[in-house]
Amino acid sequence: VEIFRRNLASQYRQSIIGLLAAFLPALVVTAWCTLINHARVINIEALDVPYPAFVLMSMMLWTTFVESMNAPIEALKQELPAMAKAMFPAEAIVLAHIGDVLFHFGVKLVLIVAAILWFRLPVGWTVVFSPVSLTLLILFGASIGLILAPLNALYQDVSKMLNAFATFWLFLDR
Repeated sequence: VEIFRRNLASQYRQSIIGLLAAFLPALVVTAWCTLINHARVINIEALDVPYPAFVLMSMMLWTTFVESMNAPIEALKQELPAMAKAMFPAEAIVLAHIGDVLFHFGVKLVLIVAAILWFRLPVGWTVVFSPVSLTLLILFGASIGLILAPLNALYQDVSKMLNAFATFWLFLDR
């Protein structure tokens, strides 16, 4: 818990936009995709929800997945000197960074709820399963990150390639 607090404080200590950085990229992509859709540059099939809400919620989940993939890699990269000096379990560092991912999703959840209210989207009883889905999404991303973290310790290009691959992966279509 102490590592999580320290990381969170250091992230926002010298930040102008603060927590806005958690959902600003999703807002920008949502606006961009909505403009492209209205201009008929891309052909989007009929959806059950309004297109801006679909893009916004999808981007929130996607950025959470990418953050969970990067969390173990960043944890190892940032805390390797501290791990060499102090005796504490390496799992604590990874869990602290996963805590950061959960905190940022909590901030994004405010925007998701606002989108649900703004677009008057129906919320069914299956929403009770969303914490399970979110947990699985984060665990899947973190497991990919845990597999790649030792490789990234040797070659720093792995994290750069992972971000490029994640962006490409986002835009893959059926």
